[in-house]
This record gives sequence, structure tokens and C-alpha cells, in this order.
Amino acid sequence: MEIKTDVSCNCLTAVNKSPPLSRGEVGSIEVLVNIRNKKGVFNKAIFIKSNATNDIEIIRVKGFIK
Repeated sequence: MEIKTDVSCNCLTAVNKSPPLSRGEVGSIEVLVNIRNKKGVFNKAIFIKSNATNDIEIIRVKGFIK
């Protein structure tokens, strides 16, 4: 299964670190958040697209920047 990622803003980067997966295999996605010049609460989405039955999964990255 090939996995593609998309993000909700340009402050996030999501990179698929795994080769195409077969059913039952586990992979990883590296997520980087650019917090430069930002303060307060953030709540951003990462969209994971694949050819699985549930073809789009949404992962949320939440935090608070002092």
C-alpha cells in the first residue's frame, strides 16, 4: 500500500519514511512543526491517504507554544 501525506498549513511537514506496505505491516511518518515566530495554541491536521478501505485518515497535532 502506498501512503501519501498532506498537511493543513505550511507550518507542518509530513514525510512518509516507509516503503509501500502490505496488509498488517507498520510504517512511520515524520512530522515537523515550524514554531518560529508563533505563540499560543495550535491545532493542525495531517491527512494520510492510501488505497486502504478507509482511504483518508486525519491525524491532529496539538500544542501550546510559550
